[in-house]
Amino acid sequence: MTKSSPDYVAVYSPDFPNALRKYSAIKRLIQKKVEQILQDPLGPQTERLGHDLVGLRSASVKKSFRLIFAVCEECRRLGYQAVNNCFDCADQPERTVYFFTVGSHDDAYAIAKRLRSKGRLS
Repeated sequence: MTKSSPDYVAVYSPDFPNALRKYSAIKRLIQKKVEQILQDPLGPQTERLGHDLVGLRSASVKKSFRLIFAVCEECRRLGYQAVNNCFDCADQPERTVYFFTVGSHDDAYAIAKRLRSKGRLS
């Protein structure tokens, strides 16, 4: 699934649509947050993750509900390609935002860690 924005292009992991279906009650809130992130993915509404999830970012959809994503230009600039391991990294423009998963705080981070450990973030 790919969607364009005047600022950034969104690319979604194969797991993202399943997560979106799981949280259909707040689907509009998630879509609104995705649109906001596409306007300024490195802005103050997002935070850089560390430790096991270095190279990724998160944004709050609701109090304890997170979107996990990476921004290609930041990933490349900071040398996170090896840890993010996106299969089509070289094919994506700099201004691409990869949305990996969405879910409750603990679930979203656990899913991102599991996908990263399997080498299949996208």
